[in-house]
Order: sequence, then structure tokens, then C-alpha cells
Amino acid sequence: MHRRKRQKIVPSLTEYLLSIWLDPSTTSNSIEGLYRSASRHNVFKLEFTVDDIRNFLSYQSTYKRHLGFNLQYKQQKHTVVPGPLIKWQMDLADMQNSAEYNDGTNYLLTIIDAFSKYALVIPLQNKQGQTIARALDYIFRIKINNKAYKPMILLSDNGKEFIAKEVKQVWIIERFNKTIKQKIAQYLSVYRTQRYIDALELITENYNHSYHHTIRELPVNVHFADTSLHKLLIPQLHNYYKYLNDKNNPIIPETLHYARGDKQRKLSAKTKSTVPNWSSEVYTVTKKIMDRNTIIGNSRDSEFSRFRE
Repeated sequence: MHRRKRQKIVPSLTEYLLSIWLDPSTTSNSIEGLYRSASRHNVFKLEFTVDDIRNFLSYQSTYKRHLGFNLQYKQQKHTVVPGPLIKWQMDLADMQNSAEYNDGTNYLLTIIDAFSKYALVIPLQNKQGQTIARALDYIFRIKINNKAYKPMILLSDNGKEFIAKEVKQVWIIERFNKTIKQKIAQYLSVYRTQRYIDALELITENYNHSYHHTIRELPVNVHFADTSLHKLLIPQLHNYYKYLNDKNNPIIPETLHYARGDKQRKLSAKTKSTVPNWSSEVYTVTKKIMDRNTIIGNSRDSEFSRFRE
């Protein structure tokens, strides 16, 4: 007797998009990003457009709460790098507020390749120079095709943990950014949990496999000329997991474009990436002061005011 082949059950478009949205290795908190991710993993050959993605996300409260907002930074000189593994930048992300739920992880050592934007994220229990030096030593001992996986230059900021005696011998000092913390925040909101450590590898790989506007490509494709080399790196990084800056306040525009009766979410007072940027409550604008820089609104249970300092 011939066994019948099991037929794949084709999900509805909403079910498929929800599966992509809930998976930390494929999710994205932007319309374009989710569209690319859904298209890349579309084994069912479902047809959808950017408008379908926009409509799907409009029903996701987590998407609305983690919408980005523009910050004004000092203009930096462009970093000119000829290729990958030439210059890395690194920083410490403060995760102390959720350490008790994540095996005592107080900090994340975040490293990004300046050329390819490929990133590494290493959990740390403290930020002592010796701890950071040990983490870097682990990374620098990784071999890919008998070649050491380390850059020619490693830059960080002037934090004391980076100029301790154990670390000072290893690199030059500079700064980094906070993208991974935003992805972690989205993961925590979607799954309604405070534990992210089990998904940290997937979250990091999600970033490395997401389209980057600066390089107009996936970081993983630029970082590794041969994608098979990436498969050699991941198991070695996985063994470490087993082993175990806030910027300026957001600038509010001079003119607040709100009218009485508009529905708005409240922007968080702080810009930490580990918490949602916007409130879960939706407020109704009730008054706009004549100076054009102040609005007042309320919900059923609370009130708020917003003004430009």
C-alpha cells in the first residue's frame, strides 16, 4: 500500500503574518521590515502587499506601543571602512531592571562591525574590566577556517569598564547604538514576559538577517562573503550562551499638530529602549493652549499634558 503524502495546510494570510510577527527570529517592528521578512519565508506562496502588512500591524497593540520617534543627534563624521573585520564598535546595554528574570544578566556587551553592520550580543553579569576582557577573549579565540575571528581595531566609549587594566591592552575606545534593546523590548511586549535571555540569540540573528538601509543589504550577507562561514560561527557563539546610552531626550516639534478630539498615545518620559515608547492608554485631546506648544488630554482614568520645553 502506498502511503498518502501529508498535504500542507495552507494558513490564512493573517495566520501566516501572525506566525512571522510572533517569531523572534523573523519579526520586525516596521512595515517594510515585516514585508521583507514575510516575503523571504513565504513557503506557502501567499500573495500580499505592503498595504496588507500595514493593515495587519494596525491591529497589533505592541506595534503601536513600540513605534519609533525621531531623535536629534550631533552630526558624526562618517566612518570609512574598506571591509568587514577591520573596525568594530562596542558598548554596554544596561539591563539591570530585568536581571532577576534573566539569570542575573545585568548588561549586554553589544558589538557591531562598522562595515557590514553585523552585530554580536554577549550577556554579562557585571561590567568589571576582567569580565569584559574574558568575554572578548572568548570571541577572539573563535576560529573560522583556521582564521581568528577578530577585527583590526575595536572602538568603545570612555566608560571605566573599558579602560580597566585587563581591557586596555586589547583595543581603542569609541561608542555604539541601541537597536537590539528595541527588539528585546518588542519581544517582551509580544510575549508578555520579562525573560528574554532564552531568545537573545534569535533576536540578534533577526537583526543580522534584516535589511539595513545604510548598506542596502542584510548584514549577514555583507559580513560573510561565503554564507557557509556564518554557519561555522553560530555554533561557537552558542557555546558562550550556554556558558554563561540613553541619548538626548526626544525633541518635540515647535508646532504640535493636534486638534481637539484627536486620539493620541503618550510618549514615555524616558527614552530607554527596554520599555515601550508609547503608552498603552489612548488619550483624547481636549484642549490646545494658544502658545501652540501645549496640549491637554484625558482618558477615562487619567489625564496628561504635553509641551515643548
